[in-house]
Amino acid sequence: MTGLPDALYNSFTESVPNFDTADLNTWSSLAAFVTLIVVLSTLCGGNVPAVMLLAEILQDRHAGNKEWYLLAFASTVAGNLTLVASIANLIVAEKSAYVPGGVELTFFEHLKFNFWSTILIVTVGSSIIYVMF
Repeated sequence: MTGLPDALYNSFTESVPNFDTADLNTWSSLAAFVTLIVVLSTLCGGNVPAVMLLAEILQDRHAGNKEWYLLAFASTVAGNLTLVASIANLIVAEKSAYVPGGVELTFFEHLKFNFWSTILIVTVGSSIIYVMF
């Protein structure tokens, strides 16, 4: 209802050549689309709200299989980017502090490792999906 997903999508459409085609057919459009998914998954409080917002846009565009697979993959992995991007992350952080010899996992401790691992996994996985489809 805020219009943020449409505004972000439109800004990506305007700034990346060939982004609004039916299929993602350039590496720059792939990078822009996956970045949009990761950013929305982080800002919307998780991957489920981001998917719900982007699914409507993809349906309106009559998106191909590649875009749907990328949405499913990138939004799932994006849930690991920050501690609050997934309820599972919060559960693990909370439980780890209470076990004998447990570790208090802070937002920035989580981000220090998960930022780089998420970027690596999203990049490699999205590239594989791009080539396969």
